[in-house]
Amino acid sequence: MQGPSTFYVKWGTILVSLSALTYGLHYLMFRDAHHLGIFLMSDIAFVFLEVLLVSLIIHRLIEAEDAQNRLEKLNMVIGAFFSEIGNILLRICVENDPDIENYRGILSFEADISAAELSRKFNSLHDFKAKLKIDRESLHDLRRLLMDSKDFQLRLVENPVILEHEKFSDLLRSVLHLTEELVARVDLREIPDKDLEHITNDIERAYGFLAREWFAYVQHMQKEYPYLFSFMVRTNPFKLNPSAVFNDD
Repeated sequence: MQGPSTFYVKWGTILVSLSALTYGLHYLMFRDAHHLGIFLMSDIAFVFLEVLLVSLIIHRLIEAEDAQNRLEKLNMVIGAFFSEIGNILLRICVENDPDIENYRGILSFEADISAAELSRKFNSLHDFKAKLKIDRESLHDLRRLLMDSKDFQLRLVENPVILEHEKFSDLLRSVLHLTEELVARVDLREIPDKDLEHITNDIERAYGFLAREWFAYVQHMQKEYPYLFSFMVRTNPFKLNPSAVFNDD
């Protein structure tokens, strides 16, 4: 089986030979080296413009369109993650965050928020680090949730579009690691304090990734899909008593 280099060399040689043969036939038929030279130089001169048009312009346009398509697929995957498990994980973290009231105003917002204000809120999450207080019973419930979604997590990791998003890959890695830590314990209700502290640190790491990626996804929804953005505003896990139901206020 021939490699890619051999393939290109083979067909390159064939095409150059065919070109030389065609020019040779032209000379044999018309015996006009002057006009043949004019056509040849004209064709060679156009090659540089063709390289400009195809390689530098058309190729860039195709790349930009492909990148946009990959971004759309990636955001669909991210949306599936938050619908399946991410929003639930966020709510669990919020419920066990003793300092949530200190920054609930930053993390919650209404549907009429401007893109600039939403971006300002997102930028404020750059150094988001929460200290959680989670008891052993909560860990037991969290393990059940993560175990039930482990196959879904692994399917996401296998998705090739995930590799193009480093931050979301970090989020998935942190959630998978947390799943492994929880599954490895026989009885979470009996773990020592040091172990509880270690697992809490893993949850806090995942919490930071979750908050930042959720906000980044919200920004995309606001720009591209306002009707989905409206739903995310109403079900914002950082809000006090979030609900998908519209109220009369």
